[in-house]
Amino acid sequence: MSEHYLRLVREEIKGPTLTQIPPQKLESIIQTIRKSYYNAHTLDNLGKRMLVLLLNKIANDAKLLVKIRSLKFMVQEEIENSSVDQDIARLLLLAVKAGETLYSPIVLRFGDKILYKFSSNCRIGSRVFRKGEIAPLSILEIVSAEINSCGQVMIDPFFKLLAPRYGI
Repeated sequence: MSEHYLRLVREEIKGPTLTQIPPQKLESIIQTIRKSYYNAHTLDNLGKRMLVLLLNKIANDAKLLVKIRSLKFMVQEEIENSSVDQDIARLLLLAVKAGETLYSPIVLRFGDKILYKFSSNCRIGSRVFRKGEIAPLSILEIVSAEINSCGQVMIDPFFKLLAPRYGI
């Protein structure tokens, strides 16, 4: 049963681009594995223990597949629209963008927060922000704002002034 995920891992490692995993293929793999549950009640304790160990191995292989695909998402910065994990890819790329924001020396900061300008009305947690509002946000709040396409992180005006002069 684990060979399904290991095959996907091998395909992912060998290919220069992301392997497309249609939802039907993933559902087929999951259904094949779930069939092993059907007769679990007839197994003795050793059989049940072996089944649990096997399922744990399969879960670890799936985790390995996700890690490899995540690295490819971040390096290629491309998302296949028909892939089963397109939402995960989108979130990973937003997390990378949030990391860039956190470490960037050119974003405007207010204490330990980063200034964010809202281009639309937006709710983040229990707070409501209006279009045109500028607010200091934590990095997690920025990720939430980016997921909802609420606006953009503010760039230091000094950098904005100098960048065009030097072709940046």
